[in-house]
Amino acid sequence: MKPTTAILLLLLSSLLCHAAERSIVYNRISEKRSELDDVVATALAPKYSVKDVRDSEGYVPPKPIAGHLPRTARTPDGKPLGGTALIGYVITTDGRVVAPFVVKSTGEAVSSIAMKTMEEWRFIPATLKGVAIATTAGQEFEFETPPTEFVEQVLEPTGGRIQRPKDWFYAEGHGGPVYLWTISRENTAGGRRYNTGVRIQLFSGVKQGTGKTAKQFILDFLASKKKEADKVLKTCEEKPQGLFTRICLETEEGPDHVLYSLFWMTSGTDIAVVTIAGTSKELWETYAPTFDKMGAFELIDMKRFEK
Repeated sequence: MKPTTAILLLLLSSLLCHAAERSIVYNRISEKRSELDDVVATALAPKYSVKDVRDSEGYVPPKPIAGHLPRTARTPDGKPLGGTALIGYVITTDGRVVAPFVVKSTGEAVSSIAMKTMEEWRFIPATLKGVAIATTAGQEFEFETPPTEFVEQVLEPTGGRIQRPKDWFYAEGHGGPVYLWTISRENTAGGRRYNTGVRIQLFSGVKQGTGKTAKQFILDFLASKKKEADKVLKTCEEKPQGLFTRICLETEEGPDHVLYSLFWMTSGTDIAVVTIAGTSKELWETYAPTFDKMGAFELIDMKRFEK
């Protein structure tokens, strides 16, 4: 046998042994492979033998059982860090996350935080015909930061004004003696719920509608919310604020962190106002400065009503 032939056979044998040593990981696909499937296969090829699998072949996907998906991140010096990252990874037969890799990202810091979070994740592993298998997976991370641009929003029909984050939505919903304004991060069109935002309710003719003064209406509302809250974080005493007197209540209610700012007209006019600023407990620290800025609103433009 020629030396060159022997060398080639030795190299081929080495490559075959290396391929045989690679663990098999299954990549779930639909009817056709996508560009992302190719990216996953290429990223994992140095360590794994990637095989495609379909649900029709008896594949059951993994199920998460531990860990969370964070929506905020901070730099080492504590500043909010925004950005997105799509991370691919392997879920092992014992439900751990290994071999994470970046598919796309807005920055190395974002990717690093995302991967660190994934170390705590645990899954019920995927199965193929009832047998646990290693499988590919992917997760998109989106870390939120507070708004930096605001615009003046007029509250109709009272002519009030509030600072609205530029990319947030504004909606009205007035009926009878109640006026309602909502400024939210999510679009509430079609009756959809929002997760982060401020809602302002003005109640006129309180005495006629409830038999209570505006002040008593507010105090009863406050007492009711205290009882309903999972946790009362803060209250504040009565304080004059322009045409109104204000009190407040800060609570935790289920997954949400809520700040109630409650007003009645100082002059004794039969008007009460309830404002509710809220978001998830995880995002409160991120959006609290935004709510503070929005809290300095003017509800009524008195010039409109001057004769």
